[in-house]
Amino acid sequence: MEKLMVLRHGPTEKHEGIKGRENIPLSEEGKQYLSIIGQIMDIEQVPFEIVISSPLERAVESAQILNRHHCRQFASPFFNELDIQNLGKKAQGLALSDYDQLAREAGAETSAQALGRMLEGLDALKTLPQKNGLLVSHSIVMNLLAAALSRNGGLQLEGPFDYGCGFLVDLNTMTIEAPFPPARYFEP
Repeated sequence: MEKLMVLRHGPTEKHEGIKGRENIPLSEEGKQYLSIIGQIMDIEQVPFEIVISSPLERAVESAQILNRHHCRQFASPFFNELDIQNLGKKAQGLALSDYDQLAREAGAETSAQALGRMLEGLDALKTLPQKNGLLVSHSIVMNLLAAALSRNGGLQLEGPFDYGCGFLVDLNTMTIEAPFPPARYFEP
């Protein structure tokens, strides 16, 4: 694979706080919202021959809605949400360094561990025969990935990423090429 569009899942029934790996479905509004994102992808002619998602319900459902051309689809643990274990509200609103300290003490996944597994997942995707892919994941891990890829040159993006938003990655150079959706969709 050469190019990967990375998007955040749609809005869920539980809107507040860090959800971690809690399995929460999309809300009805979330499904409608992603249908619109799918239309934008069609208008912008976003190419993909394969769809990958986190194994969590909200990401799998989002991927199914965005997979309007019925491409091969699978879930990968490489792109799962941060494993906050039982930290729950304790992790809410913490700076990353504070979260990492708390995570180490509690045996939860640190940001470096999450980024490591995502980069390993991107390396695995490079071996797929499809030229273009779509990945549906989660805001926190997308923020970590965007920060890491921004250090490689290319477009500099910072999260948080809104529902259905993300970026296009060139897997050969491991850089971000463009945000998605384009800014014109947000202009008044």
